[in-house]
Amino acid sequence: MEDDLLNIRLRFAQWQVMPGDIDDEGYAMSPYPDPLDAKFDALSTLYLEEKQLQLGEYLARDEGSTRLEKPRYTRFDNIVIYMRRLSKRIRSIADSSLLRLGLAAAALGQGGLDYNDFLISLAFLYYAAVRVEVDPVPYFEEAMAGATPRLKEALCAFLTCDPSSVRRIIRYHEGTG
Repeated sequence: MEDDLLNIRLRFAQWQVMPGDIDDEGYAMSPYPDPLDAKFDALSTLYLEEKQLQLGEYLARDEGSTRLEKPRYTRFDNIVIYMRRLSKRIRSIADSSLLRLGLAAAALGQGGLDYNDFLISLAFLYYAAVRVEVDPVPYFEEAMAGATPRLKEALCAFLTCDPSSVRRIIRYHEGTG
């Protein structure tokens, strides 16, 4: 277990020095690709690979020597933007792995995000999958497996919703409906 925690610490340290400022206020308007896209891809991948060790809980720890130094990385406001940007990258069934990255980002950021922004970003991911004929249900169910109660509630809402409702939400937020 200690070796696993050391591995997470090393990989997280590598993530921290990647290009891209997680608090960049211009991220939403920056063209793709942005260094922050790659940085969030890496963090979401790390979460998926280390899910069995509860990376989200590990990042939140405050236990002396095992605590990660992360003063600049405690705000994840741009994760909702990342989730929406991922939804634009989902263009075919072959891109379904991006849905998994988006749901991993949701798991990492949902505790400290505005709940409405969070739900809308989940709607963008859900709709992106439906748009390219990827069934989002198995992906959302997989994300529910280790989710917090709040995340489970949000994901469950999408499993029981009508896709046309999600489409209306997306069109409203894109200004096209």
